[in-house]
Order: sequence, then structure tokens, then C-alpha cells
Amino acid sequence: MISSNIAKRYARAFFAIAAEEKRYEEFSQELSRFSAVLKENKSLSEFLANPVFDQPDKKAVLESVLERIAVSPLTANFLKLLVDKRRIGILSDIEGSYRELMDNALRGSG
Repeated sequence: MISSNIAKRYARAFFAIAAEEKRYEEFSQELSRFSAVLKENKSLSEFLANPVFDQPDKKAVLESVLERIAVSPLTANFLKLLVDKRRIGILSDIEGSYRELMDNALRGSG
């Protein structure tokens, strides 16, 4: 429950940025792309979520992955923030909440 509320907060913040940029769909696709990379590579996901590893090491690995999947600087900064705040483990929840916000906005009820 708590992580769900946290995920919603991060999703709302990122959605607000997307709204300013009018790039809802692009940012949604970038989150999905990175989320898919984490789902496909369990060791990467565990590395980024594990508090034992140093933050600078995690950021270096994250930056390398982000270069390969070509995300916008805003999405890259958001994902780096999630790593910094030790919230990368709830990315799939954040992605789901973001998609929900986007669906509501497109329907005009958000």
C-alpha cells in the first residue's frame, strides 16, 4: 500500500513534467522501454535496487543503459532520481500509475 502511494506520487510528478512538455506518450514509451530492460535483465534490476552497492556505481551503470536505449534527458533524469532515492524497485508501479494518469487525461477526466 505504501509503495503504491509512493509510486503514484512519483508518477504524478513525472506526468506533470510530461504535461508541460506535451509529451505524455513519448515519456510513457520511454518508461516502458526501460522497465522492459529491467524485467528482461533480473541481475541489472537487482543491482540497481540493492542498497549494498554504491550510488555512483549504480548511476554509471544506469547511464550506460540509458545511452543504449536512447531516452530523453528528462526521462533519464527521472530514472536517475529513482535510483538516487532508492525507488527504482517500484518502477513498474510508477509506470502503471503514469499510464493510468495518461488514460484519464486522454479521456478528459484527469
